[in-house]
Amino acid sequence: MDTVRVDHHGHFMAEQEVRAQRADKPVSDVTSLSVLDAWLAEPVIALVVASFSDGRVFTLARQLRQMGFEGRLEVVGDLLPDQLPMLLEAGVDVLEISAQHAR
Repeated sequence: MDTVRVDHHGHFMAEQEVRAQRADKPVSDVTSLSVLDAWLAEPVIALVVASFSDGRVFTLARQLRQMGFEGRLEVVGDLLPDQLPMLLEAGVDVLEISAQHAR
């Protein structure tokens, strides 16, 4: 699937820029916030979302920042471009969505 990556400044990014070093973490795998402690040492975390209606991604992003995560925080999945401002407020650095949704 073709994707589009947009950083917190609204600039498009090359897909290979960070993918090799990021840790993909499906939002659906988080059963409690204590799971996030183990993620804090990662340089890049990608919260993977199955549906744009899954609001847990906003909570998890904010919680990671409140816990002191200073690395790059990405959100990947079936999201809408309109959600970018809210994700930025939650502390997300990069949004990766399908090219179809980016049109």
